[in-house]
Amino acid sequence: MSPLGLYAVDRRVAVAVSGGADSMALAWLLARWGQPVALIVDHGLRPESAAEAAEAAARLIAAGIRPEVIRLDRLRPGGAAARTARYDALERRCVTLGFVELCVAHHAQDQAETVLMRQSRGSGPFGLAGMATSTVRGEVRLLRPLLGVHPARLRATLRAAGVEWSDDPGNLDPATVRGALRHSFIADATRVPGALMTQHDAARDRAQSERAVADTLARCVTITPDGQALVSGPLCAGALSALVWAVSGRAYPPPPAMIARALPLRAQTLHGVRVTPAGWRGAGWVLAPERVR
Repeated sequence: MSPLGLYAVDRRVAVAVSGGADSMALAWLLARWGQPVALIVDHGLRPESAAEAAEAAARLIAAGIRPEVIRLDRLRPGGAAARTARYDALERRCVTLGFVELCVAHHAQDQAETVLMRQSRGSGPFGLAGMATSTVRGEVRLLRPLLGVHPARLRATLRAAGVEWSDDPGNLDPATVRGALRHSFIADATRVPGALMTQHDAARDRAQSERAVADTLARCVTITPDGQALVSGPLCAGALSALVWAVSGRAYPPPPAMIARALPLRAQTLHGVRVTPAGWRGAGWVLAPERVR
């Protein structure tokens, strides 16, 4: 946890727990480091979900960890919408409880799966760099302290501690993309380290690119107190994308094709951001959030 940031003296953090081995292990480990509260989302998608949430809560209490069950109503099954709804619920509860950090149990194999899935879609260094150990989501910091840990070690930790967990058979369903990847990991033990090497190299390239972008933004952009950006020099595609993303306040960056069409800068609207001449401010351009009239 130390490399991921500064914490309050009492080390109070929230941890998302599904009842599976990975999240149970993370909660158990965090209890040895600080004072976690385990947030369990009862998604209500299956009749047994309430019982599964109650079982996970009971196991956490037995391990000396405080659980809280969040019940969702009318959640649509599957897809990005369900995942977003779960994270939204976790974030809201963190804010209510006064937590700044929410820890999730993504581990090394999850990272490898993410990289391989993105590689199959033709992602560049930004995507192949995989999941970050620390990101901001709304009003909380999302922390992934286990990204360098293999899931077998987490299960060994739980066995040694006498903590039980529940396995979701759907995680190995070969009909799903991730399930098929997990079967391929069993058949070919080199796939995980190979994917992690790809991720390492892409993360290095991404870090170099981000340093260059940061240097360009520092030289060419001034942020005004009202959240507008004054651009006084030429921007590369990476710098413009980062600036538009920041000014827009949106969850995701603008599509690369949009940014490519936007250069050189001219009066236009990009990803919810208006680009206008600087006018009385001098040479250059002003980027401001688009106002809805």
